[in-house]
Amino acid sequence: MTTAELWRQNQGRNSVAVEATGELPSGFPAHLRRRRFAGLGTVAGLALLLLALLLMAVHGVAAAHDDDPDDSEDEVRIVGVVLSAPPGADGIGIWSVAADGITYTVQVNSETKFHDDVVPGVGQRVRVDGQLLEPGLLLAHELRLESQDGSDEDDEWHGLLLSTPAGGTGQGLWVIQIGQGATLTATADANTRFDPADLSQFVPGIWVEIRGTLLPDSTVLASRIRMDEYEAGEVVVRLQPDAISSTVANRYGLVARSTLLADAHIYLLASPDDENEVSLVDLLRQDPDVVWAELNYVNSVPESEGYKTWGWGDRSDEYINQYAFEQVGLPAVSAYYTGTGILVAVLDTGVDLQHPALVDRLQLPGLDVVSGDTVPQDEGPPPGGAPGLAWGHGTHVAGIVARLAPGSRILPVRVLDANGRGNTFLLAYAIEWAVDQGADVINLSLGTPYNSQVLQEAIQAAIDRGVVVVAAAGNSNTDTPQYPAAYADVLAVTAVDGANRKASFANYGWVDLAAPGVGITSTVIGPEGHGYGSWSGTSMAAPFVSGGAALVRTKLAQPSAAPGGRAGVLAVAGRLRESARPLDAYDAQYGDKLGGLLDLEAALLEQEPVPLELRLFIPWIQR
Repeated sequence: MTTAELWRQNQGRNSVAVEATGELPSGFPAHLRRRRFAGLGTVAGLALLLLALLLMAVHGVAAAHDDDPDDSEDEVRIVGVVLSAPPGADGIGIWSVAADGITYTVQVNSETKFHDDVVPGVGQRVRVDGQLLEPGLLLAHELRLESQDGSDEDDEWHGLLLSTPAGGTGQGLWVIQIGQGATLTATADANTRFDPADLSQFVPGIWVEIRGTLLPDSTVLASRIRMDEYEAGEVVVRLQPDAISSTVANRYGLVARSTLLADAHIYLLASPDDENEVSLVDLLRQDPDVVWAELNYVNSVPESEGYKTWGWGDRSDEYINQYAFEQVGLPAVSAYYTGTGILVAVLDTGVDLQHPALVDRLQLPGLDVVSGDTVPQDEGPPPGGAPGLAWGHGTHVAGIVARLAPGSRILPVRVLDANGRGNTFLLAYAIEWAVDQGADVINLSLGTPYNSQVLQEAIQAAIDRGVVVVAAAGNSNTDTPQYPAAYADVLAVTAVDGANRKASFANYGWVDLAAPGVGITSTVIGPEGHGYGSWSGTSMAAPFVSGGAALVRTKLAQPSAAPGGRAGVLAVAGRLRESARPLDAYDAQYGDKLGGLLDLEAALLEQEPVPLELRLFIPWIQR
């Protein structure tokens, strides 16, 4: 089986509702993923299709024709791409059509009708209605040219764009990375739609979505290529208190799929037409029953320097004793504060639930909003398939929290797939769920460039209930804000290297704190099972601060109860920011743009008062 076929099998598994292995919370979003095509998509589905075709050939049983009630029982329909066609203009002869991974031989004679008298050409999508003569052989009664714009017959892939065709037309070969060591090649032709139309925006390194048909050679004939900025066919709305969601949805031909916060009247609406989401949002914003409307934006693991492993096994001295923990002053405080009684929710790709370093630290059941169950396992590839680009990311993040605050409990919540992709609606849902489970701290080593209203409201509601929210600042080496890190009262964390200089990839300028984020050793899951490995990124820096926040919450609870609600959050955040170590002396260019290095010793241990004359010359001013 080819890499592309295995990937498609894995996508198919994740793209339908998965039977829950535990009791799901009330109101759980039922859609999760959805298919964009009418045919069978998995290898198992193809086997069932072949079996059905054999039964049809033997018993004369076939699907009923949708348009003609008088069809005979052996009438079937396929939708696919023309691989070869007769040379004559009348189309009479032998055709080859690829549909659902099967190549059909289609006989066309003088009795065959071409819809609107249009004879399709090679590479075009067609619908064939006809008689099944034997498995894989059809006698065509009608050929119809189908839509080429990404309609329901298309499959879809998401990945990092590696290369585009030369020439400026977009026509030619596109290559995307869909897993570790796995690529997908797609052919764009004159019928392919590009979104945006300005092809200069398609630069290597961005995430894209490709829709089209998987051909027998495991390449894809693309019907639509777009930047992967938001979920197709979905919008998120907040309705007026007296508005009825079904009424508003029906007004625009939509379906109310899921409710985020019933008391906030926030809904996910789905459209059968997934080509005009932006126009639909503009239209909904003019409706008096709608408070706000937005796209369901994609969020993801920030791009990093890459994944590197250094060893495997049940224990790692480098994990326990690495210098990064000395950088933040952990050895000085670990005998006094461990985060006992604090629950830290890690919203990520899931966690290796059986990792020896984590198994006794997890609070289960967790939640998996990607697969739709209560087992948030950091999932690997299907048998023989390629692992996702972010496989092990959540396990790595959880390991850092566990080392910083060994007395805390970790609540694993899977909000990103193995490639590190999710969306703002499901993330907001997961935040609300984690708060309801009693989370004291939420770690978000993920982000999006889009300012999402639903995500902002979910986070502000969490902070109002006393939850400290920590988020990675992003790895684009820019001062452009990333969300949710840039939201008010969220602790935005950037990364420094072992010399306390800004990491080459780290964002800067608007952040609150800095923490180690280069070559950090932590727990991982990989091809050899449970182990330890190093990873770089602001994703690694954020859990240093989340673990630190757990320790400070323990500190503030002694000897009397800490302030609750938002005041408690501000107390924790304020102590971490005010005790941070200035970085000007380490990094002349960026030192004043990194927010100060996390310093647990200064935040947690009582220090002698600084003489007044020295306090007058503090060289760093909190922004």
